[in-house]
Amino acid sequence: MTVQTVSIDMPIGRIVLDYPQTRPLFEKLRIDYACCGQLSLRRNAEAAGIDPGSIILQIEGLLRDLPAPVFADLSLADLCCKLVNGFHRRLKHELPDLKCLLCKLRQSCSGTYLPMLKRLSDILDDMTELLELHMLTQEQDLFPQVARLESLACGGTAGPQVNPADIEGSVSQLTRLHISTAEALSAIRDLTEDFSWLDRSSGLFCLLYRRLWALQDSLHEHIHYENNLLFPRAMDLCGAFQSQQL
Repeated sequence: MTVQTVSIDMPIGRIVLDYPQTRPLFEKLRIDYACCGQLSLRRNAEAAGIDPGSIILQIEGLLRDLPAPVFADLSLADLCCKLVNGFHRRLKHELPDLKCLLCKLRQSCSGTYLPMLKRLSDILDDMTELLELHMLTQEQDLFPQVARLESLACGGTAGPQVNPADIEGSVSQLTRLHISTAEALSAIRDLTEDFSWLDRSSGLFCLLYRRLWALQDSLHEHIHYENNLLFPRAMDLCGAFQSQQL
């Protein structure tokens, strides 16, 4: 793919898959490439009230040096391993740490900040519950089945039974969880005034905001790879398998 093929009518998820260095730009513009990746750049830009042509100009400026995509060429089994060993492992450490940090702040801050911190804590608790279900469903159900189905498609032995309908059901459930997670992240960003206090905060507050920013960035990338790469490829594999069984 060349720079000239990036257009306002390309799905935004495809742009980020082919050119990962565009991801920080969409983060800055608050354009949801993760859950709305199937929609065109034009539609996402217009929904955000931004001229899509101006985004194309910024993208062209970013694409002078083209790093190789990190995940796009992996097998599905390897992609699942990357997600577990990278994003899932990070989440399992970061979410409890953030909860502890919020508890310390709520104990040490004055009444002015307590309502905001209480709301942040509630959002984080709800999101943690969603993400724990998300990771459990993937690690115990979806990822093993996808790896087995891929092995069958490549001529491997049958092993445990694979049901494409179960994979499709898991993908549907996880897509809904992704939407709820994106809504929670948006609520955090609104509550923290787009993390605008980063420059005027110190101590635990500054640490909290920086870690919430990092959590948002990591989750957007995580959801992007699943919604725009893993899930479509898994669904295509299910369709091909079902066609062969007819």
